[in-house]
Amino acid sequence: MKMGLRILAWMGLILVGCRGMPKEARIAWSPPRPERETILYRIGDHKNREAGADLPAWVLFIDEGDLRPAEYLPEYQDRYLFAAKNRGTNFKVLELWNTLFQADFDVPELVAARMQERFALFPAETATFPEQEYGAFFEITMKAAYNAIYADAVVEDDFWIQKQYVAEDGLTIEREEYVFFILVSIGKEALQDQINNILNQPLEEPYLSKEQSASIYQLKAAFFNSF
Repeated sequence: MKMGLRILAWMGLILVGCRGMPKEARIAWSPPRPERETILYRIGDHKNREAGADLPAWVLFIDEGDLRPAEYLPEYQDRYLFAAKNRGTNFKVLELWNTLFQADFDVPELVAARMQERFALFPAETATFPEQEYGAFFEITMKAAYNAIYADAVVEDDFWIQKQYVAEDGLTIEREEYVFFILVSIGKEALQDQINNILNQPLEEPYLSKEQSASIYQLKAAFFNSF
C-alpha cells in the first residue's frame, strides 16, 4: 500500500467529541467550507500494523473524502454507512473516546449531519441557506433527526492511524497525530422509513411560503436520490 497519502477537506459525518453541547445549539447551518490546501502525510502506524494486515477499505474511502462508495462493497450494499472521527496527539484520550462511543447518543448526530448535507444540494438561486429554501421545515426536521433513536444502527468496526505530516522535502516530519474512526451502519430500508416519518411529521404553524412548500415537496420526492 502507498504510505504517502493526501488528505482532502470533507463535509459532515464527523463527530469530534461534543457531548457537552446542547443538541439545539448544533442545528445552525453553516455554508460549506472552501477546500483546504492539500497536505502531505504518511502513515507511521495503524491498528493492523503489528498483525501485518493492511488498512480496511472503508478507512481509505473516508480518508479520500467520501465514505459513500464503501456502501457498494458486498458486505455493506444494503446498509448506509456513517463514520465518527476524532483526532489528536494523546492516544489514551482517543482510545477512551472510542471505548465510550454510544450508538444511542452518538449515531443521531451522524445521521442528522448527512441529512443536513442533503438539504443543501438543491438550493434555489435566490437562497443561500436551507432556512431560506425550506423555512421552518428545515429546523423542525433537523431537531427531530437529532432527537431520534436509530434502533437498527450497528457499530461495524473501529480503526486508528498515526499520521506523520511531512515538509515539502518529503522527509522532515513536522508534526504527528492519531486519527480514530468508528464505522456505523444502518439498514437502508429501516433508515429510509424512519427518515420519511421525520420528513412527513405534522408541522404546527410552519409559516411556509408557496416557494418553500414547493421546494419541500421536491425534496421529499427525491430525498434519497443523492443521500
